[in-house]
Amino acid sequence: MDILFVTGFLGSGKTTFLKEYLRRHSGEKIGVIVNDFSNIAIDSERLKSVSKAVGAVSGGSLFCTCKQEDFLKKLKEFSHKPLSKVLVETSGFSNPANLLELMRTVKNTHRYRYLGMIALAAADTAEKVLHTNVAAKEQIRRADLLFVSKLDVVDQSFESIQELLKKENPLAPIYPVQHGQYEDGWIEALKPSLDRGNSTMDLSMQSIEARLDGAYDISDLTLLCEMIWPYVERIKGFCTLDGKSYFLNYTEEGLQIAPSEKTTSDDIVFLGRSPKMNRQKIQEMCKPYSFIVLRT
Repeated sequence: MDILFVTGFLGSGKTTFLKEYLRRHSGEKIGVIVNDFSNIAIDSERLKSVSKAVGAVSGGSLFCTCKQEDFLKKLKEFSHKPLSKVLVETSGFSNPANLLELMRTVKNTHRYRYLGMIALAAADTAEKVLHTNVAAKEQIRRADLLFVSKLDVVDQSFESIQELLKKENPLAPIYPVQHGQYEDGWIEALKPSLDRGNSTMDLSMQSIEARLDGAYDISDLTLLCEMIWPYVERIKGFCTLDGKSYFLNYTEEGLQIAPSEKTTSDDIVFLGRSPKMNRQKIQEMCKPYSFIVLRT
C-alpha cells in the first residue's frame, strides 16, 4: 500500500488540497490520516464528507515519539482495509525532522511504500514563517514537491516566492495552486527522497482548547478572535450560527466560516508558540465572553 504525506504550515491549504485530490480520485479506495496538534480532531471531521476511511492522530505531532504509536496503530488498522493508498495530513506545527526514522519503523512493521511528501506554502505568510518557525522551514526542506497557495491575496509574484523556497529546497519542483487546484502530472512525476533537510526540532509549539457554549453570534466570534489574534498563529474549530454548523478559521486574512457537517461539539483551538501564547493570558482575554470556556 502506498503512503503520501501532505504537510504545510497553518493555513497553507492542506485540507483544501486533500479534498480536491480525493474528489478527483473518488473511484479509488483511499484512506486519510489527519494529524491535529490539539486533542480536538477538527480537520478529520472536515474530510469525512469526501472519504469513508478517515482516521485521526490528535494531541501532538505524529513525528514526535509520543504520537508515533498512535500513528502506527492507525496504519495497522488501515492495512487490513481494501485501500490502495493512505494520505497523511500532518499538523501545521509538525516538524518532519525524523521522517526517515519514522518511515523505517513503518516499513519494518507494515507493508507501506513511501510515495513522498508534498508541502504547501501560503504566499501571504511564507517569508515570515520561514524566518521565524523551525517547523515550517523543515517542512519545506523535507518536501519532494512544493505547492504555493494564496497567490491571489498578495502583490508578490509566484517567481519571487519560488526563489524564496528554492533557497531552502533547491531540488523539489515548485508549482502554484489555487483553491486546491493542481495538475495531475505534477504528482505523478513526484520523486520521493528520505534524505532531504536537516534535523532540528522546535519544542515551543502548543495548543489551547476551548468549548463554545451559550449564546453568541458572528460579531461576538469576530471580536474574540481579533483580540486574541496578536498572541496566536491560528484559531480554528466549529461553531453554530442560526442553528447551522460551520467550520471557523481565523488567520491573518481575518475570520472565515464555511458550512460544516461536523459530528462533534462546538470546539475551537488556539495554536501558537510559547512564551508569546500562554494559557493564563488567553484565559484572561476570554473572561469577558461568557460563551467560551477553556478546556482543562
